[in-house]
Amino acid sequence: MVSKAPSGSSPCTWIMYQGWRDLLFLSWPVPLPTLQALLPPGLPADTFDGSGWVTLVPLRMQGLHLRWLPPIPGASTFGELNLRAYVRVRGEPGVYFFSIDAASWLGSLVADWVFHLPYHDAHVSLTGTDGSFRFRSVRKGAQAARFGATYRRAGSLTNPKPGSLEAFLLERYASFQGAPDGRLYRGPLSHDDWQVASAEAEVSENEVTGLVGLPAPENTVAHYSPGTDTHVCWVELVDGA
Repeated sequence: MVSKAPSGSSPCTWIMYQGWRDLLFLSWPVPLPTLQALLPPGLPADTFDGSGWVTLVPLRMQGLHLRWLPPIPGASTFGELNLRAYVRVRGEPGVYFFSIDAASWLGSLVADWVFHLPYHDAHVSLTGTDGSFRFRSVRKGAQAARFGATYRRAGSLTNPKPGSLEAFLLERYASFQGAPDGRLYRGPLSHDDWQVASAEAEVSENEVTGLVGLPAPENTVAHYSPGTDTHVCWVELVDGA
């Protein structure tokens, strides 16, 4: 596999490795005005077929570690659930995270300190093998929320085709997050080629999307990927934002 980065982008020095494993991409269209109203000012939603899109992503984070340190036993592999929207800043496609639920003090430290990400402490489990999985997340604290789903691969693994919905959802090489002071930050990354297949998914409970003001998911599309190896770089301030 080949590590990929945005066309025309400058190379960056990675500071963190993340192994993303056994991912479900549960995606659905959201009317553009509805989605745009939920994003930080100055962060434009990206569109596919005229709609904004949102995705819930259950996954297993494996081997997370800083460049200068080996993986820390008990802190580097854990389940995670992220809720993300698709944005485009000055022509560059990226993602915006509404929330990230995980049970890792290391993930929390790095998410808050380095990447300005909306991390929530949670009990998270992901079990299963051979392309069939059961996932559950129970968020702690004032914004407590539950999410549960089962999913399995339902097709052959392929690379996303240019111009396809799969490419729109997966070929993203930056996150964009707003800081409390109103400034906008870009977090560049690179990762190996995706392999993705259609999936069958059943959601048993979902209290996550409503907390950020999103309407209930409709017309969902499910994809499965065994994962990819990802290298994350230092965040940078978006000039003029």
